[in-house]
Amino acid sequence: MDKVYHYLQKQKNRLLFGSTKVIRNCNLGEFEVKPLNNIKLFINEEQLSVYFSNNKKAKKLLVWFGGRSEHVAWIEGMTTWVNDDYDFVTFQFRGTGSSTGEPSEKDSINDAIEIIKWAKKHYKHDQIVIAGRSIGTHIALSSFMEIKSKHKEINLEKIILVSPMTNLLDIIRNYKKFSFLLEISSKKFKIFLKNSLNNLDLVRHLNIKTLVVYTIKDELVDANQTKKLIGKIEKDLLEICEFEEFNHKNILRSNDCLSVISKFLNN
Repeated sequence: MDKVYHYLQKQKNRLLFGSTKVIRNCNLGEFEVKPLNNIKLFINEEQLSVYFSNNKKAKKLLVWFGGRSEHVAWIEGMTTWVNDDYDFVTFQFRGTGSSTGEPSEKDSINDAIEIIKWAKKHYKHDQIVIAGRSIGTHIALSSFMEIKSKHKEINLEKIILVSPMTNLLDIIRNYKKFSFLLEISSKKFKIFLKNSLNNLDLVRHLNIKTLVVYTIKDELVDANQTKKLIGKIEKDLLEICEFEEFNHKNILRSNDCLSVISKFLNN
């Protein structure tokens, strides 16, 4: 049984984080974000590749968690978020980019919390915004819950969720590429998937300003999943931006999307 569970965990991690080899070999080219510094931090027994700005005018901090098979340094328009008010920090999940180790849901959340703590100490900014795209939304929400309960000295002011899902089981039901997993008849396996990336339980506890950005043409995270999440967030804290012309992969390449995020950050 332990061997089966270990196998399922390994397959789940591959499903969540994608092909790490592709990321390591990718040529960032024109999408390299030159204004960001890059260092290796030794966190939880692994070396993580961390990108960060050095804006002397900044008074706030934005911490970004990327998506599946995503080299966070290529995000177009990232420098538009790093304006005079904000510093910017992001990192590569274990086993992606030049970060060492093997990626997993649990370790990525623990690493994210340590990155936020490092950033708080490094910058000493009082106000912090956390943001994530796709799987990064789960990392952001889980980090929020942990910091809210155990690190109250860190002030999380806002959270941004781009293409957030309800849970892994719903993604598999929606995305044909992964649908073969539904042929596994085990109820325990379906519970295993449902408890993975379980944002539906996490959003109920949000008590800070929240921006949700999504597209109705998302081929991976069905828009109905995102709408279900939206229904669990307190309306007075919520801003919503729905697009029609983008998909899961290119929503962040839209100037319209980046403008929405920038406006939310600066209000």
